[in-house]
Amino acid sequence: MKRHIRLIVTFIAVFSAFIVVVQPVASLTTMTNVDAVAAGPVDSIAFGINNLGVSVGYSRSQSGDVHAVLWTPKAGIVDLETVGDGYSRAYATNNVGQVVGYRQLGTGEVHATLWNVDGARIDLGTLGGESSVAYGINNRGDAVGQSDLLVEPAAIAAEEAPRHAARWNIDGSIVDLGTLGGAISQANDINDRGEAVGFSETANGATHAAFWPELQIMIDLGTLGGPNSYARANNSAGEIVGDSEVASGTLHAFLWTEAKGMIDLGTLGGEWSYAYAINERGEIAGYSTTPTGDAHAYIWTPKEGMIDLGTLGGTWSYAHGLNDRGQIVGCSEIFLGHVHAFLWTAEEGMVDLGALGEEWHIFAY
Repeated sequence: MKRHIRLIVTFIAVFSAFIVVVQPVASLTTMTNVDAVAAGPVDSIAFGINNLGVSVGYSRSQSGDVHAVLWTPKAGIVDLETVGDGYSRAYATNNVGQVVGYRQLGTGEVHATLWNVDGARIDLGTLGGESSVAYGINNRGDAVGQSDLLVEPAAIAAEEAPRHAARWNIDGSIVDLGTLGGAISQANDINDRGEAVGFSETANGATHAAFWPELQIMIDLGTLGGPNSYARANNSAGEIVGDSEVASGTLHAFLWTEAKGMIDLGTLGGEWSYAYAINERGEIAGYSTTPTGDAHAYIWTPKEGMIDLGTLGGTWSYAHGLNDRGQIVGCSEIFLGHVHAFLWTAEEGMVDLGALGEEWHIFAY
């Protein structure tokens, strides 16, 4: 039986994928339920940005290869792979310049990967199974994500093998972060205190936002009244963001704190919203439907609430990453269904970051 992630990435590799808005499900690609949101080719998507203004994500070249990339303020888009390499994606970068994501091996499996500042490409390995993905990294170099477990095929009673949240420590060790009683868990982010966040299946089959204090057992963060919730990011102040089903069944972005618990952040006037990033100032980035039903990237601030960031000219946009300078990255429809990564700043608004093989906008400060 082929792994779910192999089907997903193979689908992307031949570029027959069409993009729909879906509620997240527990899988090795759950971190990003946007690949992306409208029918059409994905040229580039940005997922993370560090305090130096370096963004990471992936791009499709004119030859059809999908490669992990980074965008720098001076050099524009930089391919982290070489011609002939398998597909890869980058999801996060820290202030040191380390990048994490995944890449395809020669065997066809995908492994969590760290691209180091010295150019080294490091296979982070798995929890014994075939595949793994790294979604977050802190400034110490600790990374988190998800990995298949080593399970004999005859012992797999469910449709898919168990996959657990994983932590890759700077000493090279890999830690299974366990679950809330179900078969699936995933860690999406880790702060500089070593605290990780993500989600896990529970014993009754629901999925709940989860918090892993460093070297402690997982904490169930509950929901906004519906059965499922997902934590996406956290900061060093202990603030956690994500999205949860409400009683009506739609998903709403939330902010969780130890003092106040889970707080509904509302929407841009539409039915649903997601929160994907939070910085040390407590600003939040994500996306939400508007009264027209289109999805737009937003920034949420404690003083002003949720602010619509617009698009690159198409009908929709998604925000995925946010740094402490208030710079936001994500992706937006541009024209004819094409999808491009963007950088948003309060000074310049939303700027197209381009894609591999194109003339891209080179931004400077």
